[in-house]
Amino acid sequence: MWTSISVRSSGGRGCGRARDLVGAVVPGRGPVRVLLVDQSAVAEAPELVDRLRAAHAGARAVLLARGAGPLAPGRWDAVVRRPVRIGDVVAAVRRLVPPGAAGAGA
Repeated sequence: MWTSISVRSSGGRGCGRARDLVGAVVPGRGPVRVLLVDQSAVAEAPELVDRLRAAHAGARAVLLARGAGPLAPGRWDAVVRRPVRIGDVVAAVRRLVPPGAAGAGA
């Protein structure tokens, strides 16, 4: 099952289930800048990660990985290993798209 998440910290806008995001364009919002991908989702449907990356060209990818063991295959711009706090995720996203960067939110 794809996990729905929403990141609202520092003006970031949430997303949703990966199956709903492939090719998604929401009026009034800028382009997708970061894809946060749970490792279990990669195991379930690795082709969707490739489709998401293709649909949202230029978006950076963060893997939310298991605490130990190998990483899910793929091109990851950052990896956050469990156990994780929301602050760890926010910090990883800010490193990839700093506040104030074009289209990064306030």
